[in-house]
Amino acid sequence: MEKRLIDVALRHGLNDYIIPKWKAIFSIKDHFENLMGKSVYSVLPGVVENTFKF
Repeated sequence: MEKRLIDVALRHGLNDYIIPKWKAIFSIKDHFENLMGKSVYSVLPGVVENTFKF
């Protein structure tokens, strides 16, 4: 998700709403992670392998 947000910001630029929007997105992500008890990345197929390359 972080890579996608940065990619969009680089292509389209920033405005006054981007930081509050990102904070809201991460707040929603945190909410669901707390409900699930684990990272959302761990339950989405292929995300860990494609995003966090070691």
